[in-house]
Amino acid sequence: MYTRTIIVLAKTPELGKVKTRIAAKLGEEKALAIYTRLLHYTFCLLKRIHCRKVVYTSGDGPQTCWAALETKPQTNGDLGNRMASAFEQVLSERATKCIIIGTDCATLTEEIIETAFTELETKDLVIGPASDGGYYLLGMKKMYPALFKGISWSTEKVFEQTIVQVENLSLDYSLLPVLSDMDEAHQVPLDWY
Repeated sequence: MYTRTIIVLAKTPELGKVKTRIAAKLGEEKALAIYTRLLHYTFCLLKRIHCRKVVYTSGDGPQTCWAALETKPQTNGDLGNRMASAFEQVLSERATKCIIIGTDCATLTEEIIETAFTELETKDLVIGPASDGGYYLLGMKKMYPALFKGISWSTEKVFEQTIVQVENLSLDYSLLPVLSDMDEAHQVPLDWY
């Protein structure tokens, strides 16, 4: 039984339903191709890490991209509710170190994930800040519901508001390097489409 677990929040790759901000500039086909490439990058990254991996998916399309991994449906609600639900489930299944990531960060590495798990040996929480004001990784050893409430999800205030909650709870935390998510067209390398 793995005590280390990675949760991945992912969407089913469906035309017109992924990377909508990128699609507004580059078109739905290119947005789908970019998202599919991000999924592939994340899948290859996960294969190199020794731990339990649980992919929480949303969307009605086929889940073939995650066929080799454990998959579960995401709950309803905002991003905070979906992350909280995934953490609650996994932590109740004897995970002692749990991190959550998305599929938007093509600069996330095996080393950063291993550092996150290592930091959880002595810290309550580990956070990977994103350059857009959000975060690309959150890790914990026990559930803190307050971290998912009162946050302006999908805005540049997510990281700042999360840190306020962390400090209100008097949690000992560690920060990982700042990375960039690929959410806007200008963030996509030209050779990706």
